[in-house]
Amino acid sequence: TSHHPQLNKIFGRICDFLDSGTSTQIVEEGFPILGGVVKTFQSSYSRVELADGLPGVIIISTDITARYSRELELKEELEKFRILADGQGEGIGIADPDEVFTYVNPAAERLFCVPEGTLVGRNLKEFLPESGRKTVENATMRRQNDMRDTYELKIVRTDGQERTLMVTAAPRKSKDGEFLGSFGIFRDITEQRVAEEQRLKLEQKIQHAQKLESLGVLAGGIAH
Repeated sequence: TSHHPQLNKIFGRICDFLDSGTSTQIVEEGFPILGGVVKTFQSSYSRVELADGLPGVIIISTDITARYSRELELKEELEKFRILADGQGEGIGIADPDEVFTYVNPAAERLFCVPEGTLVGRNLKEFLPESGRKTVENATMRRQNDMRDTYELKIVRTDGQERTLMVTAAPRKSKDGEFLGSFGIFRDITEQRVAEEQRLKLEQKIQHAQKLESLGVLAGGIAH
């Protein structure tokens, strides 16, 4: 058997399975075949009792090389995306169809004021006032119809602060067209909106003062 290392590997796996005492086991392993090409198989081990009472094993193997290769490519692409997204100053997040975060970058965690690594798994709706939930539900319906959009959204952070976000969102779909959720970019525009409100109030005061001044001049003219 020294000339067949792969057979040794299989025999070793069978012995380990029998020694484990479990009735079933599923493993994924790569095996080189002719030409040095490595194939990946998913093997199901099932314990059986042979006619002579000795333990035996039924092994059913499925070639999953294509699926495994796609998964590796997806992991590599995701890693590239994370390296890029983690360096961004704006919040970036991926959510499933129910608005549960499956990925966020550090900027998004700071924006929502949560400890590092705790935003994934939480629902966006946890941070929304009642009015904001309807906004998100409507936006999700648009993305289900393959629409991208940009809208303002008010959130309440874990420290109690209310912030205004500019959200740019796009749908995520599978190759078969199944809606997988949303990809979003969050930009905090709270200070911008506060400044705009203050400017608007100042303009209204100036207009009011000018109106009073005009009325004063008019009253003076009538008196003369």
